[in-house]
Parts: sequence; C-alpha cells; structure tokens
Amino acid sequence: MDIAVYTNDEAFRTLHDQWHALLPTSATNTVFSTPEWLESWWQVFSLGRPLHLVTIRRDGALLGIAPLMQSTDNGRRCRCFIGGLDVSDYFDLLPQAGHEEDFLSGFLDHLAVDSDWDVVDLHSICACSPTLRLLPDMARARGYAVSVRQEEVCPVVHLPPSWEEYLESLNKKQRHELRRKLRRLQAETLWSWHTVRTADELPQGLADFFELHARSSSNKAGFWDDARRTFFRLNAESMLRAGWLHLSFLEINGKRAAAIYAYDYGDTLSLYNSGYDPAQGYYSVGVLLVALGIQEAIGAGKQRFDFLRGSEPYKYTFGAQDTAVFNVVIGKNDASCQG
Repeated sequence: MDIAVYTNDEAFRTLHDQWHALLPTSATNTVFSTPEWLESWWQVFSLGRPLHLVTIRRDGALLGIAPLMQSTDNGRRCRCFIGGLDVSDYFDLLPQAGHEEDFLSGFLDHLAVDSDWDVVDLHSICACSPTLRLLPDMARARGYAVSVRQEEVCPVVHLPPSWEEYLESLNKKQRHELRRKLRRLQAETLWSWHTVRTADELPQGLADFFELHARSSSNKAGFWDDARRTFFRLNAESMLRAGWLHLSFLEINGKRAAAIYAYDYGDTLSLYNSGYDPAQGYYSVGVLLVALGIQEAIGAGKQRFDFLRGSEPYKYTFGAQDTAVFNVVIGKNDASCQG
C-alpha cells in the first residue's frame, strides 16, 4: 500500500476530483465530509494546528481518505477529524466501498509507524459506518486500547413520496395542528416561500438569516462571533457554488418572518439551523418553517429530512426517529484512551 500524508491545505483542491469520486461509494457520504465543507472550516478554525490528511492507495487506486488534523487535548497529542463539534454534525473516515478492511488496515499501519500521537479521537461517527463496525476490533487486535461510546443522536424523518402521505404518518394531534396552522397562514396573510438561488442574493440572505437566528432566542445572540460569521459566509458561498445550499425564507406580508439554513445533498435535506421573528409567534412561524421545509424536500424527491445533532423535543413532533452517532477513541494504553 502507498500511504501519503498531506500537511498543506492545498490538499483539499489537489484531491478534489478524486475525493468526489470516492464519496458516493462511502457508507456515510454527507456534506460534512466534502472537501468544500472541510476547506471552509479549515480556513477559519484551523488556528495553526497541523493538517494530517491521509490517503491510502493500492496500485495507484485510492482506497480511502482519513481527513484528520493534529490537536492537543489535556496534554495529549491528539489526532482528530477536521471540523469542530460546534459546527459540524457528522464525521468519518472515508473508505471506498468494498475496500473498508484494507483501508482501515492501512490506516492502522500508518499509526504504527507514526510516533507523533497519543490518542486518535474520532467523533460523531454514524451507527451505519464501517469505521464503527470494524475499526475498534481491528485496533484492539493490534494491542491498542479502544473506547466506544454513543455521544449523541441525530433525529431523521424518512420521507414518503407525497405530502399527504407524510401527514398521515404523524399522530392525529400533530397532523391536525399542522393543517390548522397552514390554513391560518394561508387565510389570514399574504405569504411566500423564497429560496436563495444566486450569488447576488446571498449577502442579504445571510444578513437576514443571522438576524432572525439571533432574535429567535436570547441564548442564540451570542453564537455569532466574528469567526462564525466568517465561516458561514465562506461555507454558504462554497455550498451555493456546489448546488448544496438551501437557504429559504418564510415571508409574511412582504417581510421575512423565518429562515431555514439547510443542506440539499444527495437524497437528504439536512436542517442545519433556523431562526424566526418572535413578533410573528401568532402564526407559529417556527413550526411552519420546518413543515414547509419538509414539504419542499418531499416535492424535490428527497428520501430523508435530517434534523442533525440534538434531541430537542420539537423534532419528534415531525415524526423524526433517532439515529445514533458514536465516539471512537484509540489510545496507546488505557490511560491515554481515557484521558
């Protein structure tokens, strides 16, 4: 096997085409594993930490990518995924389908000859991931200490082909409430649903989203420090160019009342964040925002509406079911594994 380590951020672009050829074969192909997402995060939040992006090939063919960086945690030299838990929802190693064991074996071979780490700390790995299924036992067989724990849930709605079928999947009370709120909106207001489509629209769209998000709850106002605003601008520009940004607004009587910031990637619409004007509480704009987002996803033929990390109660009123994400920690001994 040929194992290469990229420490220069040009790697995101150097590997771009090969990376995108690999992703559709991955069991956990999400927008958070794309080079576009990771590069925008790296530009803002790397803070001088070394990149440690590993590729593994056999006879020139790419078997997989390990999108890692070097960090420090309680004095331990830590290899972890590129991307912070405060803004990223899924992470994973990215083996080519059918070559998972070969890739993970090569990854462990790399760890064996690389002395510059104490712990490999891998967060937010989906329950369906071959990394979760295979890596812990493979690492234990090599003499490493391994810890695996569930760290969070990501509630997901599996979408039927039509809006009416979706409504019928809800319990009677929730179905009635959604219909009632939609009828009231339609009967009492002039309303529209607008999705940002062009680069010219994006700056004002982001400004409106930032404002609505901050106004929707007092504990959200402090979220928008300079670094996060910069990241979201870079991220939104990159996602829009790729065709994955879904920034939509519920407009009532000519004014933007609520906003949904989501990612339209593959067969899934992922609700990343939202905001609304509390002054429009009479119309339950927070609820309608999600309902209209689900309706739009169904109309676009999506199979999943992903609420991403967190078990907030409102997600389950829309019929979401939990999918788990796990933390896998590999240490050279029990002490380093436990921190």
